[in-house]
Amino acid sequence: MNHYKQDILEIKAIMQSFADAWNTYGAMRLAELFTEDADCVNIAGRWWKGRTELKQGHANVFGSHLEKHSHEFS
Repeated sequence: MNHYKQDILEIKAIMQSFADAWNTYGAMRLAELFTEDADCVNIAGRWWKGRTELKQGHANVFGSHLEKHSHEFS
């Protein structure tokens, strides 16, 4: 397998891990996909700095209006 195909498989695996964490409301699992010093701007424009804020932000979101939303990648 060439490097391009391997890269695509690895990217898809990360995307699936994101979807799995999101769909099970796993804020910690989701945060672990990011580096400790990650920056993330969510769809509402909130800027989360670092894994701790990412985890807390997603936990808050999962407990509120996005409770029934899911992600799927193909």
